[in-house]
Amino acid sequence: MGACELKRQAKLEQWKAQVIDCRSSGMSVRGWCAEHNISTKTYYRWGKEILSSAATELVPAVSAPQPPAAFVALSPLPERRTAGPHQGPLLGAGWIYPVV
Repeated sequence: MGACELKRQAKLEQWKAQVIDCRSSGMSVRGWCAEHNISTKTYYRWGKEILSSAATELVPAVSAPQPPAAFVALSPLPERRTAGPHQGPLLGAGWIYPVV
């Protein structure tokens, strides 16, 4: 990890603490930023950076390979007759349903 990346990580940690402070203060973002002499644009930009870095850390866990779905062949259902032509189609036979 280079010096620039270390500096960025330090800034990111500093801003994480500030975002937590803002959210737990009970104040609006605009009011908190005014009180701390920070522009709301900067606050939201760093908030986006924090979310982006958190998402990047989660990607390997989310994209872990999943085992293939197992399927089982079901025996055909007995044919059912409906009371008249106004009702839906008959149940089909030989469908394969996934096992969950």
